[in-house]
Formats: sequence, C-alpha cells, structure tokens
Amino acid sequence: EDPRQYGLCSRLFLRHRNAKFADQTEFSVRATVFIVCMSLPLIMPKGHFPIVDHLEEQEYFSRYTVLFFLLIVEQTAGQTFANAVSGLLGALLAVLATKLLYIACPGGMGASPSWVAVPVVLFGAAFVWSILWLNFSMTARVICLMSYARHLMQFLNPAEGTCSASRMFCEPGLAELIHALIACGLAVMCTFVPWPSFALRRVRMNARELNRSLSRAWLDFCTYFCGSQTAELRQDRLIADLSRVRECLESIDG
Repeated sequence: EDPRQYGLCSRLFLRHRNAKFADQTEFSVRATVFIVCMSLPLIMPKGHFPIVDHLEEQEYFSRYTVLFFLLIVEQTAGQTFANAVSGLLGALLAVLATKLLYIACPGGMGASPSWVAVPVVLFGAAFVWSILWLNFSMTARVICLMSYARHLMQFLNPAEGTCSASRMFCEPGLAELIHALIACGLAVMCTFVPWPSFALRRVRMNARELNRSLSRAWLDFCTYFCGSQTAELRQDRLIADLSRVRECLESIDG
C-alpha cells in the first residue's frame, strides 16, 4: 500500500503494513509513557515532585496507583471508561467489606481476642465467594479481591493501628478509593493524549481497509480463475487479501 495515504504517526507505527500491529503498538507506547511518568516520583528522591510527595505522605498515591492503572487502561476510551467504573466499584466493595470488619471489631485484631480471627476468616471466605459468584466484570473482581486481601491482612495484623468505627471509612479504605480515582483519571487521560482513541475511529479505519482488500481480492479472483494463464502472484496476493479481510472483520466484530 501507498504509505502516503497515512499520517506521519500512522506510518511511524507501521499502520500501512499492519493495522492491528499499529493499534497495539500505539497502545503500548501510550501506556508505557504514562507508567514511566507515574513511577518516576516513586523512585526519585523527595522534593522533585512536591504535589506527588504530598499525596504520598497522605497515602493517596503509591505503587498501588500504578497497579490500578495497569488493570484499568485499555486500547479505546470506551473500554477504559468501563474498566474505570468497574475498578471504582471493586474498590468500593472492598472498602465496605473492610468497614464491616472494623465495625464488628474496632481496632482490628490488636484490640480483640484471638478467637475473633475465625469468624473474620469465614466472613472473608464468604465475601470472596460472593464476588466470584456474582456477575461482576473481571476488572471489578481483581481490584476488589486484591484490595480486600490487603486490608484483611492489615486487620489481622496485631501491630497495625486502630481504625475508629465512627468514621465513614477507615484510613486504608479512604486511601484505596483515592488510589482508584487517581488511577481511573490517568487511565482515561491516557486514551485522549495525544489524540483520542475511540472505538469508532478504529472501526472506520478497519472498514476502509476491508473495502480496499475486498475490492482487490475480487479483481485478483477474476484474473486468476478467468484468465488464460495462471498467475502465482495473483494467487498469493488473493490469499493475503482474504486473510486481511478476515482480520478486519474480526476487529470490527470485537
């Protein structure tokens, strides 16, 4: 194909060679840039990023934010937004389950008798089974169970601090929600920078590619089967065009 029909960025990602490869490469570059920018404040000395340093001190930004970002971000804005809603739901469910534990046993295991660990573990098993049994998305399940497991370990650890039952959320839970909110916002932003990545745009590009490949396949088909001489080049290109047509149809259907 003529590379000149594509823009500079599209040619940079080799879209004129393979559209699917270009989409995945573009997504990888976007996500990598955001992950590097999110990770730099965590590995560099304090003072270079005052705002992020303040969020770290308040326990509102940490490596869990980067992990949430990885679980939420997707190739298109619509998929990412759906994952963001699911991720917030999962984090909220984990926080509510943790809140129930602290309401029943204020202060955690450090201020409760040892036999309390048995009903706590049973409640945790029932909660995990419920999350897996109910029709939640995979993103909501992963984030919910990951967050709940961490809070459960904090609850069972006698060395952890107390959490007052009079608060709406205990401190780890509030931090968890803010982690999820920051990760969701950055994940959605990733699909809009430097240009929006909409599913409709990809469908249009795949439809144009499908039209070109199908038209050329028909010409090669007629030339190969109706011509007086066989042409191996036409046969090979026909096979390649049909393969590309199938890939485009799968992309549009997905």
